[in-house]
Amino acid sequence: MRAKTAEEARKAFLDTVHAIAHYWATVPDQTPRERCDGLAFSILGVLDGVNPGLPAVDIVLQPHPDDKEYCIEEGEDWYEPGMVINGDCYLHDLYYKRGE
Repeated sequence: MRAKTAEEARKAFLDTVHAIAHYWATVPDQTPRERCDGLAFSILGVLDGVNPGLPAVDIVLQPHPDDKEYCIEEGEDWYEPGMVINGDCYLHDLYYKRGE
């Protein structure tokens, strides 16, 4: 027994996303928008860890090193490096709660 490698995890993730894309591309009686929403919701569910076979995935922001200084100069807010944007929520739930 051993820990899975990054390559194995990446393959499992991409295989899952590929299968989800294929599924939503072939769902009958759905508008293109409904299929796109279904695809987005399903991928967010994978990231949230509610899809069997894969654990949750943190989405970590990694802005360019010059972004903070540039944003300050422009009078804008910036993103801090290493910020996890999905550590305290389920993105797939928030996707539909935000509305159109």
